Formats: sequence, structure tokens, C-alpha cells
Amino acid sequence: MNKYPLVLEFVGSTDTGNDYLADGPVHISDSHGKDLLSTRSDGPFMLVSLPQGRQNV
Repeated sequence: MNKYPLVLEFVGSTDTGNDYLADGPVHISDSHGKDLLSTRSDGPFMLVSLPQGRQNV
């Protein structure tokens, strides 16, 4: 997983309990506010390759 230093897992409370979620918005910017990624998740997991540094998710 060294190629993907960020792993996101989407889980939330639903009417039936806790479930995996998909189609959620994902916004990642660098420490200066520049957008690095703006998308929607296709499934409950997302692997992201980012440049070194600090990011806001």
C-alpha cells in the first residue's frame, strides 16, 4: 500500500444499522487550499496517491 498512502473507508449509520456507504463526496486540498482531488467515491473504499506534504480531507 506504499503507492497509496491514504485509504478512506466510508461507513455510516442507516435505518438498518451501520452500513458501508458509496457515492459520497471527497475533497482533498493541500495546506495552501489548492484542490488536489474533488470527486465522489465509487464504493466504500478509496485508495489515494498524494504528493508528500500536509493535506486536508
